[in-house]
Amino acid sequence: MKSQLLSSIVLWTAAFLSNACSDPFTVDRHDLITPRIIGVRQVDTVLEVQVWNGDRLYHTVTPVVEWLDDTQMVVANGISVDVETLDSTPSMVRYTDPTGDTHLATFVLEPSTLNLTPILYALPETTEFALDARLAEEGTLLTEGAAPDALRIAMSVSSGEPTPDTGKMRWMTVDGEGTFLERSALETDFFRAAILMDRDELIENTPLEMEQATVLGLYVSGTGQNTWTWFDLWYTETTTITHANRELAVSELPTDWTVGQPIAVELEWQSEVGDWRLQNPSVDIADVNNPSCAPVESAFFQWSWLEMGYCTVDDVDGLRIVLETR
Repeated sequence: MKSQLLSSIVLWTAAFLSNACSDPFTVDRHDLITPRIIGVRQVDTVLEVQVWNGDRLYHTVTPVVEWLDDTQMVVANGISVDVETLDSTPSMVRYTDPTGDTHLATFVLEPSTLNLTPILYALPETTEFALDARLAEEGTLLTEGAAPDALRIAMSVSSGEPTPDTGKMRWMTVDGEGTFLERSALETDFFRAAILMDRDELIENTPLEMEQATVLGLYVSGTGQNTWTWFDLWYTETTTITHANRELAVSELPTDWTVGQPIAVELEWQSEVGDWRLQNPSVDIADVNNPSCAPVESAFFQWSWLEMGYCTVDDVDGLRIVLETR
Protein backbone atom coordinates (compact mmCIF):
# COMPACT_ATOMS: atom_id res chain seq x y z
CA MET A 1 0.00 0.00 0.00
CA LYS A 2 1.28 3.44 -0.88
CA SER A 3 2.04 5.69 2.07
CA GLN A 4 -0.16 8.68 2.88
CA LEU A 5 1.86 11.87 3.19
CA LEU A 6 0.38 14.88 4.94
CA SER A 7 0.80 18.08 2.99
CA SER A 8 3.63 20.31 4.10
CA ILE A 9 1.63 23.39 3.21
CA VAL A 10 -0.25 24.73 6.15
CA LEU A 11 -3.83 25.78 5.48
CA TRP A 12 -4.99 28.43 7.87
CA THR A 13 -8.16 29.42 9.66
CA ALA A 14 -8.23 32.59 11.72
CA ALA A 15 -5.17 31.31 13.52
CA PHE A 16 -1.96 29.82 12.15
CA LEU A 17 -2.18 26.03 12.16
CA SER A 18 0.66 23.67 11.35
CA ASN A 19 0.24 20.43 9.46
CA ALA A 20 2.15 17.35 10.48
CA CYS A 21 4.27 15.32 8.11
CA SER A 22 5.15 11.66 8.10
CA ASP A 23 8.91 12.16 8.06
CA PRO A 24 11.33 15.08 8.43
CA PHE A 25 11.56 17.02 5.18
CA THR A 26 14.58 16.18 3.04
CA VAL A 27 14.15 19.20 0.75
CA ASP A 28 13.73 22.91 1.38
CA ARG A 29 10.00 23.61 1.29
CA HIS A 30 10.70 26.60 -0.95
CA ASP A 31 11.64 24.00 -3.58
CA LEU A 32 8.92 22.45 -5.73
CA ILE A 33 10.41 19.02 -6.28
CA THR A 34 8.49 16.15 -4.68
CA PRO A 35 4.67 15.95 -5.12
CA ARG A 36 2.51 17.82 -2.64
CA ILE A 37 -0.53 20.00 -2.11
CA ILE A 38 0.52 23.63 -2.38
CA GLY A 39 -2.65 25.45 -1.34
CA VAL A 40 -6.43 25.55 -1.20
CA ARG A 41 -8.59 28.63 -1.70
CA GLN A 42 -12.24 29.61 -2.01
CA VAL A 43 -13.46 31.74 -4.92
CA ASP A 44 -17.12 32.65 -4.48
CA THR A 45 -18.70 29.28 -3.62
CA VAL A 46 -16.02 27.13 -5.25
CA LEU A 47 -13.02 25.51 -3.54
CA GLU A 48 -9.87 25.09 -5.64
CA VAL A 49 -6.67 23.16 -4.92
CA GLN A 50 -3.23 23.70 -6.44
CA VAL A 51 -1.03 20.61 -6.46
CA TRP A 52 2.56 19.97 -7.47
CA ASN A 53 2.85 16.71 -9.41
CA GLY A 54 6.56 16.15 -8.73
CA ASP A 55 7.65 16.78 -12.31
CA ARG A 56 6.50 19.99 -13.98
CA LEU A 57 4.14 22.88 -13.42
CA TYR A 58 1.99 21.46 -16.21
CA HIS A 59 0.18 18.14 -16.06
CA THR A 60 0.41 15.13 -18.35
CA VAL A 61 -2.42 13.49 -16.40
CA THR A 62 -5.36 15.20 -14.73
CA PRO A 63 -4.80 15.47 -10.95
CA VAL A 64 -6.80 12.91 -8.98
CA VAL A 65 -8.46 14.80 -6.11
CA GLU A 66 -11.02 13.84 -3.47
CA TRP A 67 -12.81 16.30 -1.21
CA LEU A 68 -13.52 14.96 2.29
CA ASP A 69 -15.53 15.87 5.38
CA ASP A 70 -14.26 15.90 8.98
CA THR A 71 -14.49 12.10 9.20
CA GLN A 72 -12.49 11.71 5.96
CA MET A 73 -15.59 10.45 4.20
CA VAL A 74 -15.57 11.41 0.52
CA VAL A 75 -18.12 14.12 -0.27
CA ALA A 76 -16.92 14.77 -3.81
CA ASN A 77 -14.46 12.61 -5.68
CA GLY A 78 -12.96 11.83 -9.04
CA ILE A 79 -10.50 14.05 -10.83
CA SER A 80 -11.81 17.50 -10.02
CA VAL A 81 -9.45 20.14 -8.67
CA ASP A 82 -12.46 22.17 -7.59
CA VAL A 83 -15.74 21.56 -5.78
CA GLU A 84 -18.92 23.58 -5.36
CA THR A 85 -19.49 24.26 -1.65
CA LEU A 86 -23.24 24.57 -2.16
CA ASP A 87 -23.34 20.82 -2.85
CA SER A 88 -21.07 19.66 -0.02
CA THR A 89 -19.13 20.85 3.02
CA PRO A 90 -15.59 19.50 2.65
CA SER A 91 -12.91 20.35 5.20
CA MET A 92 -10.09 18.26 3.73
CA VAL A 93 -8.67 17.50 0.30
CA ARG A 94 -6.74 14.39 -0.72
CA TYR A 95 -4.48 14.33 -3.76
CA THR A 96 -3.21 11.11 -5.29
CA ASP A 97 -0.02 11.90 -7.20
CA PRO A 98 1.10 10.11 -10.41
CA THR A 99 3.16 7.58 -8.40
CA GLY A 100 0.13 6.58 -6.29
CA ASP A 101 1.15 8.32 -3.06
CA THR A 102 -1.56 10.40 -1.37
CA HIS A 103 -1.34 13.83 0.25
CA LEU A 104 -3.90 15.27 2.67
CA ALA A 105 -4.56 18.88 3.67
CA THR A 106 -7.17 20.30 6.03
CA PHE A 107 -8.63 23.79 5.76
CA VAL A 108 -11.22 26.29 6.94
CA LEU A 109 -11.61 29.01 4.34
CA GLU A 110 -13.48 32.19 3.57
CA PRO A 111 -14.24 33.47 0.06
CA SER A 112 -11.28 35.46 -1.25
CA THR A 113 -11.46 38.44 -3.58
CA LEU A 114 -7.76 39.18 -3.17
CA ASN A 115 -5.58 39.92 -6.19
CA LEU A 116 -1.83 39.38 -6.06
CA THR A 117 0.63 41.38 -8.17
CA PRO A 118 4.40 40.91 -7.81
CA ILE A 119 6.47 44.10 -7.91
CA LEU A 120 10.15 43.62 -8.74
CA TYR A 121 13.20 45.64 -7.66
CA ALA A 122 16.75 45.23 -8.86
CA LEU A 123 19.31 44.89 -6.08
CA PRO A 124 23.01 45.73 -6.42
CA GLU A 125 25.32 42.80 -7.15
CA THR A 126 27.12 43.74 -3.95
CA THR A 127 23.99 43.15 -1.83
CA GLU A 128 24.89 41.50 1.46
CA PHE A 129 22.81 38.55 2.59
CA ALA A 130 22.45 39.42 6.28
CA LEU A 131 18.91 40.60 7.10
CA ASP A 132 19.91 43.99 8.55
CA ALA A 133 21.87 44.79 5.39
CA ARG A 134 18.97 43.79 3.15
CA LEU A 135 16.51 45.82 5.22
CA ALA A 136 18.68 48.87 4.58
CA GLU A 137 18.73 48.27 0.79
CA GLU A 138 15.69 49.64 -1.07
CA GLY A 139 16.50 48.46 -4.59
CA THR A 140 15.45 50.03 -7.90
CA LEU A 141 12.01 49.43 -9.42
CA LEU A 142 12.24 47.03 -12.36
CA THR A 143 9.57 47.43 -15.05
CA GLU A 144 11.14 45.76 -18.10
CA GLY A 145 14.15 43.83 -19.32
CA ALA A 146 15.88 40.75 -17.99
CA ALA A 147 15.88 40.08 -14.27
CA PRO A 148 19.10 40.78 -12.37
CA ASP A 149 20.86 38.06 -10.37
CA ALA A 150 19.82 39.82 -7.15
CA LEU A 151 16.15 40.74 -7.01
CA ARG A 152 13.54 41.86 -4.52
CA ILE A 153 9.96 40.63 -4.89
CA ALA A 154 7.25 42.59 -3.07
CA MET A 155 3.72 41.22 -3.36
CA SER A 156 0.94 43.76 -3.75
CA VAL A 157 -2.31 42.45 -2.22
CA SER A 158 -5.44 44.25 -3.36
CA SER A 159 -9.17 43.72 -3.07
CA GLY A 160 -12.49 45.49 -3.04
CA GLU A 161 -12.55 44.68 0.67
CA PRO A 162 -10.04 45.60 3.40
CA THR A 163 -7.09 43.21 3.25
CA PRO A 164 -6.09 41.30 6.39
CA ASP A 165 -3.12 42.76 8.25
CA THR A 166 -2.17 39.23 9.34
CA GLY A 167 -1.26 38.08 5.82
CA LYS A 168 2.05 36.44 4.97
CA MET A 169 3.64 35.17 1.77
CA ARG A 170 5.12 31.73 1.19
CA TRP A 171 7.50 31.53 -1.78
CA MET A 172 8.40 28.53 -3.96
CA THR A 173 10.21 27.87 -7.25
CA VAL A 174 9.84 25.14 -9.83
CA ASP A 175 12.67 22.59 -9.37
CA GLY A 176 14.01 24.68 -6.49
CA GLU A 177 15.88 27.04 -8.82
CA GLY A 178 17.37 30.03 -6.98
CA THR A 179 17.29 31.05 -3.32
CA PHE A 180 14.76 33.05 -1.30
CA LEU A 181 15.90 35.16 1.64
CA GLU A 182 12.72 36.60 3.10
CA ARG A 183 12.67 40.25 4.12
CA SER A 184 9.19 40.85 5.57
CA ALA A 185 5.72 39.33 5.57
CA LEU A 186 5.08 40.29 1.94
CA GLU A 187 8.66 40.65 0.63
CA THR A 188 11.51 38.35 -0.24
CA ASP A 189 14.89 38.77 -1.86
CA PHE A 190 15.59 36.21 -4.58
CA PHE A 191 19.02 35.28 -5.88
CA ARG A 192 20.13 33.44 -9.00
CA ALA A 193 22.36 31.32 -6.84
CA ALA A 194 22.38 28.41 -4.42
CA ILE A 195 22.83 30.15 -1.07
CA LEU A 196 23.06 28.54 2.34
CA MET A 197 22.92 30.68 5.46
CA ASP A 198 23.37 29.87 9.14
CA ARG A 199 21.45 32.79 10.60
CA ASP A 200 23.40 35.73 9.13
CA GLU A 201 26.53 33.73 8.38
CA LEU A 202 27.08 32.79 4.73
CA ILE A 203 27.93 29.11 4.30
CA GLU A 204 27.56 28.70 0.53
CA ASN A 205 27.01 30.97 -2.47
CA THR A 206 27.12 29.15 -5.81
CA PRO A 207 25.96 31.13 -8.88
CA LEU A 208 23.39 29.42 -11.12
CA GLU A 209 22.96 29.64 -14.88
CA MET A 210 19.21 29.08 -15.27
CA GLU A 211 17.56 31.08 -18.02
CA GLN A 212 14.20 31.29 -16.26
CA ALA A 213 12.71 30.85 -12.79
CA THR A 214 9.00 30.17 -12.37
CA VAL A 215 7.85 31.30 -8.93
CA LEU A 216 4.72 30.64 -6.90
CA GLY A 217 3.64 33.18 -4.31
CA LEU A 218 1.16 31.73 -1.81
CA TYR A 219 -0.65 34.33 0.28
CA VAL A 220 -1.90 33.13 3.66
CA SER A 221 -4.25 35.69 5.16
CA GLY A 222 -4.58 34.28 8.67
CA THR A 223 -8.35 34.61 8.27
CA GLY A 224 -8.94 31.93 5.63
CA GLN A 225 -8.76 34.20 2.56
CA ASN A 226 -5.84 32.37 0.99
CA THR A 227 -4.79 32.64 -2.64
CA TRP A 228 -1.73 32.31 -4.89
CA THR A 229 -0.18 33.41 -8.15
CA TRP A 230 2.49 32.02 -10.49
CA PHE A 231 4.92 34.39 -12.20
CA ASP A 232 8.11 34.23 -14.24
CA LEU A 233 11.60 35.69 -13.99
CA TRP A 234 13.61 35.68 -17.24
CA TYR A 235 17.39 36.11 -16.97
CA THR A 236 17.98 36.39 -20.72
CA GLU A 237 16.30 38.70 -23.19
CA THR A 238 13.23 36.73 -24.27
CA THR A 239 10.21 37.76 -26.31
CA THR A 240 7.20 37.32 -24.02
CA ILE A 241 3.61 38.38 -23.56
CA THR A 242 2.14 39.14 -20.15
CA HIS A 243 -0.95 37.14 -19.28
CA ALA A 244 -2.19 37.47 -15.70
CA ASN A 245 1.18 37.52 -13.88
CA ARG A 246 2.88 35.11 -16.29
CA GLU A 247 5.54 36.12 -18.83
CA LEU A 248 4.96 33.55 -21.58
CA ALA A 249 7.56 33.00 -24.28
CA VAL A 250 6.26 33.74 -27.78
CA SER A 251 7.97 33.16 -31.12
CA GLU A 252 7.44 36.78 -32.16
CA LEU A 253 5.17 39.77 -31.65
CA PRO A 254 2.84 40.77 -34.50
CA THR A 255 3.58 44.25 -35.83
CA ASP A 256 -0.12 45.16 -35.55
CA TRP A 257 -0.45 43.98 -31.93
CA THR A 258 -0.35 46.36 -28.97
CA VAL A 259 0.12 45.58 -25.29
CA GLY A 260 -3.23 44.88 -23.64
CA GLN A 261 -4.79 43.58 -26.85
CA PRO A 262 -5.97 39.93 -26.96
CA ILE A 263 -3.70 37.70 -29.02
CA ALA A 264 -4.29 34.36 -30.75
CA VAL A 265 -1.43 31.85 -30.48
CA GLU A 266 -0.75 28.19 -31.13
CA LEU A 267 0.34 26.15 -28.12
CA GLU A 268 3.46 24.08 -28.77
CA TRP A 269 4.68 21.75 -26.02
CA GLN A 270 8.47 21.51 -25.75
CA SER A 271 8.96 18.16 -24.06
CA GLU A 272 12.73 18.54 -23.71
CA VAL A 273 12.29 21.48 -21.32
CA GLY A 274 8.77 20.71 -20.08
CA ASP A 275 7.37 24.10 -21.06
CA TRP A 276 5.21 25.83 -23.66
CA ARG A 277 6.16 28.01 -26.58
CA LEU A 278 3.50 30.24 -28.14
CA GLN A 279 3.72 30.09 -31.92
CA ASN A 280 2.22 31.96 -34.89
CA PRO A 281 0.72 34.88 -32.93
CA SER A 282 -1.97 37.00 -34.54
CA VAL A 283 -4.46 39.72 -33.62
CA ASP A 284 -7.09 37.80 -35.59
CA ILE A 285 -9.05 36.08 -32.83
CA ALA A 286 -12.14 35.19 -34.84
CA ASP A 287 -13.41 31.61 -34.70
CA VAL A 288 -10.98 30.52 -31.96
CA ASN A 289 -12.76 28.42 -29.32
CA ASN A 290 -11.70 27.19 -25.92
CA PRO A 291 -11.01 23.45 -25.49
CA SER A 292 -13.47 21.00 -23.96
CA CYS A 293 -11.31 20.82 -20.81
CA ALA A 294 -12.17 24.46 -19.94
CA PRO A 295 -13.99 24.43 -16.57
CA VAL A 296 -16.14 27.46 -17.39
CA GLU A 297 -17.39 29.26 -20.46
CA SER A 298 -15.04 32.10 -21.30
CA ALA A 299 -14.25 34.23 -24.31
CA PHE A 300 -10.55 33.71 -23.60
CA PHE A 301 -8.25 30.90 -22.52
CA GLN A 302 -7.07 31.11 -18.90
CA TRP A 303 -3.49 29.94 -18.26
CA SER A 304 -4.55 28.84 -14.78
CA TRP A 305 -6.43 25.96 -16.45
CA LEU A 306 -3.01 24.53 -17.31
CA GLU A 307 -1.39 25.42 -13.98
CA MET A 308 -4.10 23.75 -11.92
CA GLY A 309 -4.62 20.75 -14.18
CA TYR A 310 -8.05 21.33 -15.65
CA CYS A 311 -6.32 20.91 -19.01
CA THR A 312 -3.46 18.48 -19.59
CA VAL A 313 -0.65 18.83 -22.09
CA ASP A 314 -2.35 16.45 -24.53
CA ASP A 315 -5.64 18.35 -24.22
CA VAL A 316 -4.23 21.52 -25.76
CA ASP A 317 -0.91 20.75 -27.50
CA GLY A 318 -1.18 22.20 -31.00
CA LEU A 319 -4.39 24.05 -30.18
CA ARG A 320 -4.94 27.67 -31.19
CA ILE A 321 -6.18 29.78 -28.29
CA VAL A 322 -6.77 33.44 -27.41
CA LEU A 323 -5.11 35.04 -24.38
CA GLU A 324 -5.83 38.36 -22.73
CA THR A 325 -2.70 40.44 -22.17
CA ARG A 326 -1.68 43.44 -20.16
